[in-house]
Amino acid sequence: MSSTYEILTNAQELISDKKRWTQGAYARDANGGKVGALNPNAVCWCWTGAVIKCGGGQTFGAGLSGELLDLLKGETAGPVHTNDDKGHTAAMALFERLRAKAKAA
Repeated sequence: MSSTYEILTNAQELISDKKRWTQGAYARDANGGKVGALNPNAVCWCWTGAVIKCGGGQTFGAGLSGELLDLLKGETAGPVHTNDDKGHTAAMALFERLRAKAKAA
């Protein structure tokens, strides 16, 4: 199993290209339809969807949750609000902050 740092790094890389990033859904297919983060037809992901995909299906309620939720402490906005309301640049910055915390842990 990958570390939280590796999952965050891979998820950030996955959606670093805005063409592979979305808002309002974990993931979308080529037609823009909402699909699950692990759906083989997914072509773009939100922040959380990318984390789920790169974490092999782990969610915030599973094994990844404890460490990731600890890393989110002190953030003024969670991943969904950051991704959907603040945009791609803010989502990338959240990855950077959490990766730094994970690396230091």
